[in-house]
Amino acid sequence: MPEDAQWLVLTLGEQHQKTSYLSPRWQESSSFLINSLQTDRLVVKLKSKQLVHSITVAQFELQLSDYNLDSVHV
Repeated sequence: MPEDAQWLVLTLGEQHQKTSYLSPRWQESSSFLINSLQTDRLVVKLKSKQLVHSITVAQFELQLSDYNLDSVHV
């Protein structure tokens, strides 16, 4: 792990995904199963390595109801 390594941790309900390390050309996609567009929220944490542990640099909580998302039942 590089000294200045940063990555994202994405959480929707009980689902968690960790991205690869961020870079200037970083590009990645993630998929989640959504229970409710009205109540679910996506939590995005920017993590960074500090000495021997990681810290949360920034955290954003996105209410899915704030976005014009279509509901498709599978």
